[in-house]
Amino acid sequence: MLMNTKKSWLVIFAIFIFMFIFNFLSPISFGDDYVYSFIWSGQSIYEPLPQNVSRVASWQDLFRSQWSHYFTWGGRTVAHVLAQFFLWQGKALFNIANTFISILLVFELYWCINKGKISFRFDSRTIIWIFFLLWACTPGFGVVFLWVIGSCNYLWTNVILLGFLIPYFYKYYHCDEKASFDNKLIGTVIAFFFGILAGWTNENSVCWIILILAVFIYYCKNHDTLESWMVSGFIGLVTGYALLIFAPGNYNRLSSSQSDWHFLTGLQEHLSMMMLIYVLQFLLWYFVLRSLFTLRKIGNSDPLIKKEVLLVKILVVAGFCMTGVMLFSPGFPPRSGFSGLLYLIAGAGILLRIQKEYDVLLIQESAKKFLFCVSLVFFIITAGFSFRYYYCGYVYVEKLLSVVNNISNDKRDSVITVEAMTEPFDNESLYTALHTISYELSEDENEWRNVAFARYYGIKGIRMVKEKDNDEKNENR
Repeated sequence: MLMNTKKSWLVIFAIFIFMFIFNFLSPISFGDDYVYSFIWSGQSIYEPLPQNVSRVASWQDLFRSQWSHYFTWGGRTVAHVLAQFFLWQGKALFNIANTFISILLVFELYWCINKGKISFRFDSRTIIWIFFLLWACTPGFGVVFLWVIGSCNYLWTNVILLGFLIPYFYKYYHCDEKASFDNKLIGTVIAFFFGILAGWTNENSVCWIILILAVFIYYCKNHDTLESWMVSGFIGLVTGYALLIFAPGNYNRLSSSQSDWHFLTGLQEHLSMMMLIYVLQFLLWYFVLRSLFTLRKIGNSDPLIKKEVLLVKILVVAGFCMTGVMLFSPGFPPRSGFSGLLYLIAGAGILLRIQKEYDVLLIQESAKKFLFCVSLVFFIITAGFSFRYYYCGYVYVEKLLSVVNNISNDKRDSVITVEAMTEPFDNESLYTALHTISYELSEDENEWRNVAFARYYGIKGIRMVKEKDNDEKNENR
């Protein structure tokens, strides 16, 4: 495959600038970001912070906070250590680091598609294709890629998990090569601790990865190609997942979230959410399923294609299960479909590579040109409206913070009232393809989001009213 290195890196640089601009325009969000800026005090996140709560200001504070969090609210320690670190260090550092990690995710998907081989010579078209799919098909792009808490819980953890899997991808394609880390203590130890980090990431993803690796290890063992790092990495993955799942805080959170949750009602709502996610990913699913059907007969006669197709099937099934398992969860936010999307993208990318390497027609050239034109129009429209929304949000929050920071000391003991951000168009979030983040506080100054904001800036309280609410009040006077 011919690579235009200069063109590829220009594309990567353009994506970097694009993502940095959106990170820069996204302030820390009302709600979770402000709550996790403080040392965790053991309360539910939906309860107002106590008055004596302290901000995270040192590594000791951070570890004390996560110890409390693990035993009282949740087991995602890896994600929340990252989140509280960035909230402590400041948004500027997060903007840079989060942009780099977004680029790393694109690289990792590229390496998975290309047989797990880590190389910095890229095909620019594949890079563009991967980034566009992340932009177009991610359920709640802003929440996953820009929100501090959301990004650390979904983007960063999936980058860790994919990074852990890349050596297994390479081994799958090069199982007959001489062992690279076998009988070497350092490789075994690194794989084990990397496995713990990977397993300690996301509940609905890792369980399926464990099953896949168990089958793969069994396959390698039967073919005398099993290496020690593969086993230690698997053990580490299971260990990390156990630390995640069996955290005492999970049971506290689950009991509070299930207090008013009914399975049948929740299942109906979750099915609607799942349908929304698959509508976003419809064309990708159609291409994958249609290609697998086309390769059904060819794969039986060509062992190399058969091996490729088997991996695609594994990735697609895993991706489907990662999203599908959320049907039985008390909560099913759109961002939960992000993990499954990554494995669907990897599977689709392998199919496109099969078309190039094995000269198999899976998609017509005319269809590719049509989809490129449609995708370009979609990207321009959604990126334009998204930029406008985030710019307006940035200006709004900056003005709000200016008001809060300039309040005189004698007025900090009173509740301040601010107007909510107004959208110039009805249903503006639809024009952005649901890429937006909410910048709203409650009208109730005692609501948990408002209290966290007030504690952060040292004021008694804050309430947010919408412009139409002000108009109605003026009409009633």
